[in-house]
Amino acid sequence: AVVWGPSLAKAADLTELPKMNEQMFLPSVQLGTSSTDGFCSGTFVQSERDQVSGGVKTFILTAKHCLRDRKEGTDISVVVHNYDEKNREINAVDYKATVHGKSYKSDLALLKLKDKNKFFTTIAKVAPADTKLTFGQDVWVVGYPLGLSQTMTSGTLGRVEAVDAFGSMSNSKEFYRSTPDIAPGNSGGAMFQKNA
Repeated sequence: AVVWGPSLAKAADLTELPKMNEQMFLPSVQLGTSSTDGFCSGTFVQSERDQVSGGVKTFILTAKHCLRDRKEGTDISVVVHNYDEKNREINAVDYKATVHGKSYKSDLALLKLKDKNKFFTTIAKVAPADTKLTFGQDVWVVGYPLGLSQTMTSGTLGRVEAVDAFGSMSNSKEFYRSTPDIAPGNSGGAMFQKNA
């Protein structure tokens, strides 16, 4: 899960929308540029400029299954969509990233942007590993379902379930059930919760 500001409620009022835009929508990106490449979503989790060299390291968190058979070090397209104040898309900038690391059991992958000049000011805050998640708490999902425009859906967090992979519980994957509407293409996008 990724966290966002403590003062936001499930039914956002107009004063909360700028904070939601900054903390949830701006860090979200689209992966893949065609249905054969596999539409998915991702989230900026780090963008840091080296004080000595001036080079920027930017990392994107996504789902491992979004990478299909890509090995570490191979390229994938990352599309950053920019919108105006009326929610119309201004442009979409295509960056290249490399697969930096993958975790089968967690179905997570980390991508590293190849562009060492572009600095992204807005990143999502990743929840600590010891974060206590509660059944029924409010959550929000941001992504690019079916390769379409960015969406946000809200709902509640469900129970933890495990999928028995290859007939062995030692290879099982654990995941949270949730009620926000999610479609193919949302995979790899963040699920947000309020700070405790």
